[in-house]
Amino acid sequence: MYHQVLIAGFGGQGVLTCGQVLALAASMEGKHVTWMPSYGPEQRGGTAYCVVTLSDRRIGSPLAENLTAALIFNKPSLVKFEPQLAEGGLLIVNSSMVKTGVQRSDLIVHQVPADEIAQEAGMRRAGNAVLLGAYLAASSAVSFEVALEAIVEYLRPAKESLVEVNRKALTAGWNYVSGRTSTLPLWEPQFAVNPAWFHNGSFSRAMRE
Repeated sequence: MYHQVLIAGFGGQGVLTCGQVLALAASMEGKHVTWMPSYGPEQRGGTAYCVVTLSDRRIGSPLAENLTAALIFNKPSLVKFEPQLAEGGLLIVNSSMVKTGVQRSDLIVHQVPADEIAQEAGMRRAGNAVLLGAYLAASSAVSFEVALEAIVEYLRPAKESLVEVNRKALTAGWNYVSGRTSTLPLWEPQFAVNPAWFHNGSFSRAMRE
């Protein structure tokens, strides 16, 4: 099993948070994980992005060398990163922000109106959770239920008020792609988060050991 996911958009759209939650969920499942963000002028309104690599084996390099999927939050990111996806790759596009079509015909594409779906869930800025849910439904890279747990573990206790709206947004994105109507599953916290897992711009399962 190997997934390398690029997540890209404007600074302030929750791009890096989306990648951190995905990385955390994969780590909670026991997968090997790296999380590599971009830093610099991109964070001031340009194209911010991160790359999350998930594998059942040790990861040789966290660099974007074989992108199997992309979550695209805005048009500049689509223009920049669509050509870099591997043939047959998965492309999740925020159609609330991207009004143009995809150029390539060799990709699996899901157009998701993430901002509108997030607004219905209770907070328009939760579009990142919607796109993450859509990706999980299309790829099965990480369990949906574990991703719900990861949101809770990531946000608590500092952002307790954002937990439920982000869980709803994740569910709504998953439902949009899967075509199902689901309810949030009952769960009990099983994992503790160590802030040191996110250190020097990378996330590694090894940090938990």
